[in-house]
Amino acid sequence: MFTFAGAGRLAATGDQAFCIQKMNLTLNQKLVGGFLSVAFIGLVIGVVGLFGLHESNRALTDIRAEIQDRGKFLVDATDLARSAQVNFKIQVQEWKNTLLRGNDAEQFDKYWAGFAKSEQEVQQNLKELTALLERYEVPGAWVRAAMVTHKGLGEAY
Repeated sequence: MFTFAGAGRLAATGDQAFCIQKMNLTLNQKLVGGFLSVAFIGLVIGVVGLFGLHESNRALTDIRAEIQDRGKFLVDATDLARSAQVNFKIQVQEWKNTLLRGNDAEQFDKYWAGFAKSEQEVQQNLKELTALLERYEVPGAWVRAAMVTHKGLGEAY
């Protein structure tokens, strides 16, 4: 409680007097208090910094996984496209062999079977490439157009 000490001033009694006396700190106490305050602020900043570092590391791990996944996609797509190209070249060679060496029925059957096998492999490669592109949401209309054209050429022969 506060009581009047005269001339309009309040005097502290009991617990308030103890609190008021605490406010009269020595220079040494003020320096220690200031140091502890700075140390506490530094600790808080350090904890926040460590949390930020942890979050950055997690984001980096996510980005690394994304890059590896995209890299695998590119490798797989390239492999499928090249396989289709190689199988198409083999198919063309089998067609040439059928035309050049197909006079004999046995040779004709051999090269025609190679032609049909290569045609199926090209279609399978292009089908797998289309599925891969769709899985990664990459436009694949050009692959589907190539499949239709290739299928039409095979039927025309």
